[in-house]
Amino acid sequence: MTRADDIYLDNAATTRAHPEVVRTVTACLEDDFGNPASAHHVGIAAEARVKAARASVALALGDDELREGDIVWTSGGTEADALGVIGAARARKRRGDHVVISAIEHPAVRESAALLKHEGFDVTTVKPDATGRVAPEAIADAVGERTVVVALMLVNNEVGTIQPVAEASRAARAERPELHVHCDAVQGLLTVPMDVGSLGADSVAVSAHKLHGPKGVGALWLRRGARIAPLWAGGG
Repeated sequence: MTRADDIYLDNAATTRAHPEVVRTVTACLEDDFGNPASAHHVGIAAEARVKAARASVALALGDDELREGDIVWTSGGTEADALGVIGAARARKRRGDHVVISAIEHPAVRESAALLKHEGFDVTTVKPDATGRVAPEAIADAVGERTVVVALMLVNNEVGTIQPVAEASRAARAERPELHVHCDAVQGLLTVPMDVGSLGADSVAVSAHKLHGPKGVGALWLRRGARIAPLWAGGG
């Protein structure tokens, strides 16, 4: 429990919910609590909330009006990363069984790759240089004819190194144009300029709790035409 005289210096790990966020969540729990797929006025009000949230996330990602992709809501950054890595790999298994990740990925990506390895995929881990940067050339060198997914985070969650995602994406696709590039941008959203259109990724994971939003809320931006397999059945 925080005390009145506490000075909190751990925003890189998680943030306190902004008062406006608390008010919005409370209003959704108490007033606009309907099923957004329902046709009655309570459902329509909930649908309007979801649409507004989708537009807000799209704007933060630099894809205003979602011209280039769409938003898939998740329970947080971990699920968004799992969809972007596991979901993309499973959807492309007929094309190949090789995944490339960097050695400095968040456990959400590393453990997703480990799960794929148990399913029969080969996983190559690319190390950073002495500055903590993963060279685009090293990513390209790891890509082969069976590679279906490349994952490289935008900002490292431990030391803050900004990774050359756009350059790595171009280098990887020069070797294998049809592969899926996933970017964990949980630590980077609103801390570095974000433009998913030029980032070169097919999927981008973000999470609300890093940005003064609620815990248990995340999203995956998915480029139009990119395919992912669901992690489980049911729902929409």
